[in-house]
Amino acid sequence: MRARRCHPAHRVSLACMRLLLCIALSWTASVQAQVRAWLDRDRIALDETTELVVEIDGMTADGLPDMSTLSQDFRIVDQGIAQQVDLVNGRMNLRINMRMRLQPRREGVLEVPILRVGGAYTQPLRLVVGPPKTPAPSVSPPAARSQPIFLESKVDTDAPYVQQTVGYTVRLYYEAGSLIDGRLDQDAPEGASLQQLGEDVQRTVNVGDRFFKIIERRYLLIPERPGPLTVPPARFMGRNLGLFGDAFGSPGLDVRTRSQPVALRVKPIPPGAPQPWLPLRELSLRYLDAPRSLRAGESATVTLELHADGANTGQLPALELRAGDGARIFPDQAQRNDRFLEGRPLATVTRRFALLPSRAGTLRVSAPRIAWWDAKAGVARVASLPDLVLPVAPGTTAATDESAPAEARAARASGRPAWLPRGGWLVATAVLVLLWIATIGWAWRLLMRHRAQRDAATAPPQAAAPPNARATTLAAPGTAIGAKASAADWAQALADGDPARLLHALCAVATPPAADADALVERLADPVQRDAIGMLQRACWGEGDRAAAVSAARAAFVDGPRWRGGPGRAGDADALPPLYPGR
Repeated sequence: MRARRCHPAHRVSLACMRLLLCIALSWTASVQAQVRAWLDRDRIALDETTELVVEIDGMTADGLPDMSTLSQDFRIVDQGIAQQVDLVNGRMNLRINMRMRLQPRREGVLEVPILRVGGAYTQPLRLVVGPPKTPAPSVSPPAARSQPIFLESKVDTDAPYVQQTVGYTVRLYYEAGSLIDGRLDQDAPEGASLQQLGEDVQRTVNVGDRFFKIIERRYLLIPERPGPLTVPPARFMGRNLGLFGDAFGSPGLDVRTRSQPVALRVKPIPPGAPQPWLPLRELSLRYLDAPRSLRAGESATVTLELHADGANTGQLPALELRAGDGARIFPDQAQRNDRFLEGRPLATVTRRFALLPSRAGTLRVSAPRIAWWDAKAGVARVASLPDLVLPVAPGTTAATDESAPAEARAARASGRPAWLPRGGWLVATAVLVLLWIATIGWAWRLLMRHRAQRDAATAPPQAAAPPNARATTLAAPGTAIGAKASAADWAQALADGDPARLLHALCAVATPPAADADALVERLADPVQRDAIGMLQRACWGEGDRAAAVSAARAAFVDGPRWRGGPGRAGDADALPPLYPGR
């Protein structure tokens, strides 16, 4: 049999499919599922149900959790699943929400086992199951029990005090599968405020020999004045399936029902009751965390918990700790938790405090004291905790004068800043600062000397002052000269071969002295002497031969300068003598 050759296009398609499969598997493996599970109620009766919610964030190849482990202690009455796909940072994320209505098979403390999803696990959940509840006649009268839909309303107490929080519960009972849709309403009574607490809760109960689903809505009822108070009945209007259900496309039958009104007797505030007025069933305080000792400059944590039966967290006072001057307290934001249990509100407030002692010794921290009214017993009570008396050890860093070293206290007493060094370190620091300044000055002088030497090497040579000159400095050509030169100065300049000194001597012998070499040239009549002056000028600026210029001057002025107007001009008494008098 001959093997079939694969077309090139087919090979490309197979390669693309393999690539896409590898990418999908790598993406799936890189996403780690996060699983959370919780119960809507952790305490029910045997004939009630609770809802288990399992939320999976991030799908894995292992799929959904195995729910067969629940069958040992629970029966799954109803279940549903919802999926949601989100795009987060360019990546697709699958979120699955599973809801299961569980009915316990026995009384006692049951545990929802750990559920595994991929490499993630849920936490075990604890459920307390009590004895079954037998519906009271007022709750489920025979006429109501015979109906597929009925309402029930009740309060946790019918004799509250003014401003006492009362739990008010409305329950809608309907047979499973009989209700299409509907609306539940509850009006607020006159003379009281009514506020819904949380979302509706659904569960399943057994009433007689029939299973009913329940929609439970919870309220906080707060009377505002004493006297009789009537809560209006709750109302429901909806549609059920009717006799033949929806088999023939029937829109269903309209259903209207209402509960019985609830009557209360509101009591006034008793005389001498503690203020602020706080009526409750129970109030307790406790330390969740408290240190046994402290250290100066190091913080420690104190955690308080306030539990109230018959109120929500918004009605409770703030938790506070107080300490003396030896410590500071930094409170965190209070953590609040409101619940509804057995038809009444429960509130829990937890708050952490950071305690920072500033000195060694003994520190007393005052715990809170809350005055409240016991609504069950009708007496005033005070919830309190013992004060914390904590020993404080010296810290490693000084916070105050008492915990600081003696040197630090002496420095503060002398007014010297704390950052300045003390003792021998102060002297060493001063010496180092002086040496640093001296080094900077020495380096500056070296720099200036180097610059002066460099400028002197590049600048044109200057004429040196003759020893007997009346002027204190010799100017370069083109500058004023205010002194006369003697015959000795002229002879010395010729001997030294210095063009600048020669020009200085020639300018000085003129009467009046010539201001500069240019003025000297204008007075001279001999062109040879004028050329010699020009050669001396160029030699002074480094543009000519110094020796040639001196030789030209010696030859030109061998018989002295020849001024305009002829030699031996009046006033030239100090004319240069001839270089060779015998000639």
